[in-house]
Amino acid sequence: MGKSRLVPIKPATIPSLELSAAVRATRLDRISQNGLTLPIIESFFWTDSTCVLWYIKNQDKRFQTFVANRVATIHNASSLSQWKYVNTQDNTADYSSSGALANSLQHWIHRPNFLSSPPEMRPQRTTSMMSVLSEDEP
Repeated sequence: MGKSRLVPIKPATIPSLELSAAVRATRLDRISQNGLTLPIIESFFWTDSTCVLWYIKNQDKRFQTFVANRVATIHNASSLSQWKYVNTQDNTADYSSSGALANSLQHWIHRPNFLSSPPEMRPQRTTSMMSVLSEDEP
């Protein structure tokens, strides 16, 4: 399942937009869990935003209200182990914002290739490999 939204008129930073997208991902997961009759054994969330992964991993630092509320929503709806990093080139979610033509989207259905591979063949860079936010991070 995928969802795309337009950038708001009010200026927003890329990390805040990526964080909002992560919240939407957890909401879409909940909708899928409730709406499908098939049992879903496990959900994973893939992002190409290291900022989002840093926010989610951090348990100690206090954030400004916007970030804190979204991180809390993500923590309530998912676990850290469900969040994975995907290279930007393999991130199919970026297709909707890249100006791709409709006839090129047929290839989108089959990407990224690693999702149809066994778990041990998938990218291994996870949040556990990332450093914690430093005290001077905004």
